[in-house]
Amino acid sequence: DLDIIAITCLKSRPEERYQSAQALAEDLERFLTGRPILARRDSVAYVVRKWIRRNRAATATAAFILTLIVASGIALLILYGMAEVNRIRAERTLSSFRDTFQSINPEIGQGSIAMNVRDFLNLIEDDTKRRTDMDPVVVETLLNTVEAIRLGFEGKDRPIERLEAVLETCRVGAARRGLIDTGEIAEALHNLARGHFLRKEFARAEELYRESLAVRKRVHGEGSAESAMTMQHLASCLREQKKFDEAAIYFGRAFDVQQKSHGSESSEVAAVVNGQARLLEDRGDRTAALAYYQLALEKVKKVTVAGDFRVGRGHLNVGRTQRKLGLASDALPNLRIALEIIRAKKGPGVKDTVEAQCELAAAVAAAGTDPSEGVTELRSALASLPIEALARDWGVAAVQELLGRLLVAQHDGDGAEAAFAAAINAAKPATANEIASRSAMALREAGFVEQAERISRGVGVGP
Repeated sequence: DLDIIAITCLKSRPEERYQSAQALAEDLERFLTGRPILARRDSVAYVVRKWIRRNRAATATAAFILTLIVASGIALLILYGMAEVNRIRAERTLSSFRDTFQSINPEIGQGSIAMNVRDFLNLIEDDTKRRTDMDPVVVETLLNTVEAIRLGFEGKDRPIERLEAVLETCRVGAARRGLIDTGEIAEALHNLARGHFLRKEFARAEELYRESLAVRKRVHGEGSAESAMTMQHLASCLREQKKFDEAAIYFGRAFDVQQKSHGSESSEVAAVVNGQARLLEDRGDRTAALAYYQLALEKVKKVTVAGDFRVGRGHLNVGRTQRKLGLASDALPNLRIALEIIRAKKGPGVKDTVEAQCELAAAVAAAGTDPSEGVTELRSALASLPIEALARDWGVAAVQELLGRLLVAQHDGDGAEAAFAAAINAAKPATANEIASRSAMALREAGFVEQAERISRGVGVGP
């Protein structure tokens, strides 16, 4: 612009020069203030450019707002497209679930009045695999759901091969969609890890939990509820291997995420607190563990119904810890509630029910109350559960010795002698003499001298 002003002053033709000093001064003033000069032809681009330079702040703000509007429009279009995809998938999922569940209708499908839960799950799984019109993600989600439910019913007896097959299905499906990581793969890995955990194969379970967690972080983010769930299970796996410090770290991370995602009063947070309580118990701090178990029970009771299995497990944890702390009378109400709920949910002859029966009987013995309740539960446990399973979970020797103590309190010397003898026979050689010595002493103190001597002679323990 300054060049044009100077050239205008030097034009050879008078009519092309500034007509007065005032006109020259006005153009110089325009130049200095950033406005369009009069000596230059006013094109739109030239005028706009001068206005932008003179109003930089306003222009920048306007440009930012315009960019934001355009970007928001693009983002909304993308989100709308994703929402539409998810809506279609949700409709297909609902349709698939409806059609699958129709397959068990006894009037039009394969169901019958005699069908149990396992048969029900088998039909759903078979129908899911047979369908060719299902969205692959829906198939993978259904199979993962079925396996998770099976684990709840079958526990350590769930064939690992079935869990591995679902994982392979999820991986093949992801590859066909051009993906490496999916939420379905992470879920299948988590279920497979849980299967190994229930079989007490903790090293392998740890590997799979870590792999599941890595996938979940990439798919959902480290701060997701899905990642927190696997963190919690990984922490429990580490606790079982006595890797207490690392377990505490993962429990802490899971607690923070679940509290942020679901709120303090939620079953998810209660589950993490329960895991932290178990960690404290394993570290030997039963007093602190009891406080955590009680807190977890309070939380889960607020968000579930009275007969929920988690409420039963919560009462069992509190009662068991109270008994071990010498608070047997306080433990009894909790253990009675626990056994009632767990037996209703799981039935007789399973690990959880037998554990509750044994804990209640132990509390009855420690509290010195009417022994008949404990005797009934222990005999029921011994009759309903295979000896091998009882040996793995509580110990046949311990249960039979406890039964013998209760029978002594019930003044049944012969019954007590039989129970003590069964305990000695089931015990390892290193502990058989100790059990015999305790048994003989209990019988002798109760006045059953002949039974005590027979127990002593049976394993070489002196009178």
